[in-house]
Formats: sequence, C-alpha cells, structure tokens
Amino acid sequence: MKLLYVWINEGRTGFIKREGFNLSVDYQFALTVDENTSKYELSCISNPDAIDLFKNDNIVGLTAIVGANGTGKTTFFRSLFSQDLLPEVDEEREDYKPYAQEQRNKNRGLRVYEDDGVIRIYHNLPADQFVNNTEYSAIDLNELSDGTHEYELREALAKLEQQTVIYFTNSNYTDDMTGNLSHSRLIRIGLSPEGMRTIASQFYGKKTHKPNAVYTPSDFYCLQNLLCLSKSTQDYQQICDICYYRFLSGLPAENSINVGKKNTTLDVQFSDPISLIQKLDRYAYINEDITPKRFQPLSEFDSKLAQFVNDYIKWYKAHRELFSGTPIYTLCNNILFELCFACKLKLPDQAPQNLDAYIYLLESMVSEPSGRDDVIGEAARYYQNGINEIKRLAQILEDCQEQCNTLPPSDLAYQHFIRISSESERVYKEFCKAIDDFAQAQDSVVLKYLSIKNLKMSAGERAVQNLFSWLRIPPHFDEYLSQTNIPIQEDVLLMIDEIDLYLHPEWQRLAIQTILDQLKVQYSGKKIQILIATHSPLVLSDIPTQNCVFLEPSDGNTMSVTDQRRGNTFGANLHDLLNDAFFLNNTMGEYAYQTIKRISSNLQKLKSNPSDSQLRETCKEYIKLIRIIGDPLIQFKLNTLYYECYPKGFNTATQVIQTLQECYETIGELAFEDRIQIKDRLQNMVEALNEEDGR
Repeated sequence: MKLLYVWINEGRTGFIKREGFNLSVDYQFALTVDENTSKYELSCISNPDAIDLFKNDNIVGLTAIVGANGTGKTTFFRSLFSQDLLPEVDEEREDYKPYAQEQRNKNRGLRVYEDDGVIRIYHNLPADQFVNNTEYSAIDLNELSDGTHEYELREALAKLEQQTVIYFTNSNYTDDMTGNLSHSRLIRIGLSPEGMRTIASQFYGKKTHKPNAVYTPSDFYCLQNLLCLSKSTQDYQQICDICYYRFLSGLPAENSINVGKKNTTLDVQFSDPISLIQKLDRYAYINEDITPKRFQPLSEFDSKLAQFVNDYIKWYKAHRELFSGTPIYTLCNNILFELCFACKLKLPDQAPQNLDAYIYLLESMVSEPSGRDDVIGEAARYYQNGINEIKRLAQILEDCQEQCNTLPPSDLAYQHFIRISSESERVYKEFCKAIDDFAQAQDSVVLKYLSIKNLKMSAGERAVQNLFSWLRIPPHFDEYLSQTNIPIQEDVLLMIDEIDLYLHPEWQRLAIQTILDQLKVQYSGKKIQILIATHSPLVLSDIPTQNCVFLEPSDGNTMSVTDQRRGNTFGANLHDLLNDAFFLNNTMGEYAYQTIKRISSNLQKLKSNPSDSQLRETCKEYIKLIRIIGDPLIQFKLNTLYYECYPKGFNTATQVIQTLQECYETIGELAFEDRIQIKDRLQNMVEALNEEDGR
C-alpha cells in the first residue's frame, strides 16, 4: 500500500491550508477549489515513463520534503501522523456548532492510495461539491456514514489504517507526535525524545508485570510501580543501544551498515532498589533510618516499605564484606530485597558465602510462596525468572575483569563495574544477545537495574544511534513493548523529520544509503514508504527532483512548489545545489560576505577619491584581511583593487599579477601532468614568500 497524494484542507496549526502534496513519481494529482462555486475538482496526470529509483521488494517509494526552516515540513508530517480521515458528524447543539465547524475544517481532506495496483480515492468532502475528473473510483466517507453502509464504512476505515505510520525525529519540540496508538492493530508510533518517555514507561511496565489498573492493593505491584517510575528515558536508551549492537553483531562481516559510533567497551553496573526508590520526589528526603522528612503521615504501604528498608540496610551492613560491591552479587541482593518484601519473607540470618550458595538460597526462598494467593504466586514466578537471568549473566561474565574507580569503597561515588570489551568477541556478543533476549521476554528483573556507564556520545553520534536503534523498535513492537500480540502492519509509512539534524556533513552524505540498507534488514518482509524532511543539499543530492516536494511560504501558509522550477538534484554537485537560490541566497557565510563587501566598497570609494586621508588610513590595513580570503578569484580582484589604491611600491607586483593572469589562460590548455607540475612549483613559491613575509 502506498500513499500517492494528500490534500489538506487545514492543518492542525493552520499553517497548511487547501494544499496538496504528491508523493509518487508515477502520478501527479491536483485538487483545485473554485472559490466561486465551492467545487473541489480532482484531476490526475499519469507519467508511465517515470522511473522510481528507490522502488524494490522492500521500498515502495521515497520522497523528500524540502524547504527552509518554517516552511511547513514538520506541520505536514504532523497532519499525516495525527489527523484521521473520518466521516463528518453533524452537531445539533447550537452552542457547539462553531467548534464543530472548526473541527470539520481541520479534519476535511482527501487521500489517494495504491494497493496491489488498484488506486482508490478516499475523502470526506461535501458530496455535492466534489468533482472526480480522474479514472479512479472515489470513496465518500460521509456517504458511507448514513447508517445503511456500516460494513462498507468499516472496510474503508480499515483500509485507511492499513499503513502503520512511524514518525521519527531527534528534536525535542514535537510533543504532540508521541507514543503509539493501536485499535487491535498498531497504526501510529512516535519515535522522538519526548515520545520515548511513553515507550520507556510501556517497556518497564511490561517487564515488571505492571497491571493496567489504576490501583492494585498488592505490595508486589506497588513496589514494581515505584521501580518503574524511577526509570528514565536514558535508562531505556541503554537497552536500545545494546539490542542494536546485538543486531549489528549478527550481521555478516561484509554487511557493515552502521555509520555511527559502536561502543566497543561496555562498563556494566547494576543499581539497587533503594537508590531507585529514592530518585522519586516522594522518597527523595528519606534518610538512612528511613524517616521521611516531608510526607507525614505515611500511607500503610509507605510505612511497610520504610520499615523493611530499615531492616534490609541493617542486614546488608552486617554482611557487607561478603559482597564487596560485586555487580552480580548486587543483582542477587536486589532479588532478595524484592522477594522478601513482596512475598513477606524473612531476611536470612546468614549471608551466603559464594554465588552458588546465594543462588541456591534464592531458589529455596522462591519455592516458599507457592500455594499462596495468585499475586504472590506470580511474584514467585517472576523472581525465579530473575534468578535464571542472573545465572545466564554470571556464566557469560565469569572471565570478565571487575574494575572500580579510585575512590575508597566507603565513598558514595565509589563505583564497581564489569568491563566487557569487543576484543573478547564471544563475551561481547553473548552479553548483547542476553540483554536483547531479556528485552524481548515477557518479564525481566535484571533490566530494571542495568546501568552501562560509558555509552556517552557526542550529539551527532547520539543522533545517528537514536535513528537506527529506535527504528529497531516498531518491527519488534509486540516482542519488546506490547503485553498482547499487536504487531505493526505489513505496510509502513516512515516519516523521518530533519534527517540531517546534528549530523556531520559526511554522515549526511551517507544517510540515504545507510537508511535504505538498514531498513532492508530491519524491516524485512514489510512494504515501506519513506518520507524524509531535509534542507541539506548533501542529502538531496541522493534524491531525484521528481522524488522531491519543495515547500515555500505563501501568504503565511505552506505552498507546494512544482518540480519544473528546479534543476536536477540527483547526483548534483554540492556547489551547484548551493547556488540554487532555493537553498541559499549566498554560498558564503554572512559575516564573511559583509566583510568582503565592506572592503570592496571602501576600496572603490578610495579609488574614486584618493585624497580622503581618513578612508586611506582605514583601507591600509585591508591587505592583511585580503590575504586570508579563501576564494582565489575574490582575493585576486581585491588585491588588484588594493594595488590600484596604493600603487607606490607595487608596480612590479602589479606586473607580476598581470603576467600570471595571462599565463592562467594558457595553463588551462596544458596536459594534466604539466598543470600539476606548475601548481606544485607555484605552491613552493607561495610558501617561500610566506616565510619571507614572516621575517
């Protein structure tokens, strides 16, 4: 399924009004509105000779939405992501009619889809005002909502939800395109820094069996809720990174499709439940003896938790020397803490002497709650799974070196961690695989506490890793996030907003190829339509003009510009693209441009009025600025102008420059090897002159 054309009557922000967008090279649709008759007339011109460069078994189309900041790229994506094409509903209440009309204006629209070679037009425009001048059938959603076409309406709306719409951005300013939405099918997923908060909450909720009910009177569920609330988007991003590294490590060596940073060393720690709980505002001021300083009186749950934490700290202090902060022991301590509190068990009198003994103790305790109420039985099964996770990690990490920072163990900033290096390929791969398996499982104890301390990256590296690690989420949504089996659709509309945001120019140059390679592997078996918003000429040089929608502002609104106004973008030289006024009014930085303009203007004035002593004194220092100008032609012209204003002592120099200019025309006719030789000799002369000037 492919979206060919979208017509928006009025976007959510009001910036797009009565504008159409063609998203296919094979067809050019146009919906015009006659202001006199209020008729909506749809026409179409097919282009059978068009070649869609990106179309293959996996990609059904790629379109770049191009324009400067503020031209409506994100607004267009917002409309596709959040606006449903639904039948219009009449409002009988007089007071609500203005609001209902406003909503009708925003929801009114038209979309054209191609599905298995069949093109269908869906719209909710007034039936008596819509004129279909195309050969394709049009489905009027308003007509189907009259109560006699219930089955046909359901079928039409189901077709409109046949594409899962995925929105991606690295920007923090798209809070209205977050989270995910499913109607027994996954139809929208927002992948953004803000949206990842929702996804992280959903992930940890699944891992801890957090119930959907608002309140469940159970110590187990209440404790899991607290631990989930303490987890941040950054905590979840660490898991996304490791899952992505597992994906990369499973690819053949010759299939390298990652342009970002892959951490080859992982410093693995595990936090403890008390430190997580104390992250929350309600518990932030609890001191060591668990006496709340701000929240009085305590709830029944708070009182029980406070007393247990107090008992646990005493127990831990009494046996601290046996644990020595070893990360795997920390996980065992965490399960002991949760198990004893959630299942109302007593802390052991003696701490285990080694890891095998600790695991044996935990498994013995897990077997105790069997036969109790369902919640405690579920908790026991949950902790047994956590013990199995610890066994697996202990086996993987048994040969890894444990390290610590230089602070004494008594200091709160003391850190003890396990270092995993990709130089030990087996351990690195098995660790990443284990974390990915835990992430896909129904529940996990370990992932609540996982902390990898050295996944910090530059803004550009993080932007790249966000893109590819987040894109791994949708095709595995039912495995990673959903407690029920709700996969994405077979057809996907992927919108990547500001693909060049934070990216180094070389990564911009590689972006399209890398994305196509990644999607081929990560979305195998899916049909993907890609929309990319950009204003980067480096990205655009990979995309033919026919695959671009150019946006310009018009009377305060977005206007889609036809491609006849543009030259060929595909394979175009960067300088040619920059010289297109659509991107830049000037290919030089504005400060440099104004400085050069001022030098030229003042020298011209001095040339016309050589007796102006004040201007002569000002211009005298320009020779130093002219020397650092990078464009040789501009530098030559300004040099010539400067020597004309200050001829004394420069007669010989002027003659040399004129001679070089005359020789330049002859040099262009020489063989390549001869030009290289002349260039090298001239470079040597320039270096010698620089040395002479330096003396």
